[in-house]
Amino acid sequence: MTDPAARLAPGWVFAVLTVALAGPAALLSVDTVHTVSRVAGERPGTITVSLCVFDKYGTHETIYRCDGDFAARDGSFATHDVAFHHAGRLAPGDRVAGIVSGPGDRTADVESRWEIGVKLAATLASAAALAGVLVLWRRVRRLRAAGTKSPAR
Repeated sequence: MTDPAARLAPGWVFAVLTVALAGPAALLSVDTVHTVSRVAGERPGTITVSLCVFDKYGTHETIYRCDGDFAARDGSFATHDVAFHHAGRLAPGDRVAGIVSGPGDRTADVESRWEIGVKLAATLASAAALAGVLVLWRRVRRLRAAGTKSPAR
């Protein structure tokens, strides 16, 4: 009869899983914290596009640098000539949702709250997966230690 502890995954498998999950989880959490802290105090509104020019090729789409006029949703202020990046070209006169920090801000962000929520959910999921691997690794080590101490049958 084989020892049940012998059928468990070797320690190096858990080490590789931990490293494979820890790197992306750390990068994703830093990016998420940066995004959330950047937009936490910003005010929503609408940007009327006046100009869009090619900026760079992104991973999945072409990124354009656009300029336009921002109007706060609550009507409290308007800001002219705000700059923002957008995935895809916008025509003059197009309107997009955006956020700015206040009347003096000349840069807008068009990242939606939904996208921020997805980043936050992915960060929490990767952290939970990493924690799960670490708990499982600890349990396997305990089972192995208990298996070596038990008397032979």
